[in-house]
Amino acid sequence: MLEEGQEGIVVDIAPALRGSQPKPGFWNRFGRRFGWGRFRWGWRRRAGWGAVKRLADLGILAGVRIRVVRKAPFGGPIEVEVGGSRFMIGRGLAERILVEVGSRGD
Repeated sequence: MLEEGQEGIVVDIAPALRGSQPKPGFWNRFGRRFGWGRFRWGWRRRAGWGAVKRLADLGILAGVRIRVVRKAPFGGPIEVEVGGSRFMIGRGLAERILVEVGSRGD
C-alpha cells in the first residue's frame, strides 16, 4: 500500500483477492455433499471483473503511473492521481491495484 505522496507504476490488477475460495464450515461441507459446491461458489471465481473494468475505465491500466494524493482516515477512500486526473476510490478497489514503487527522482 502506497503512502500519501508516494507514486509507482501499475503492474497488474488482481480480479479477486478476498472471497474467491469457499470458507470451511458446516454449510460448505453440506453443499459439497449434495453437489451445490460448484453452483454456489462458481460465480465467486469470476467475481471482481467488474472492478477490473471500473479501474480500466478510470485509466488505471498496467504500465500507468499512479500517485496517492491523500488517504481518508478510518478506512475511508483514497484520492489518487492518474494521467493528470484526480479521483477517489474505495480501499477495497485500491487493494486490487498491484504497484511497483518508483523512487521520487523518477
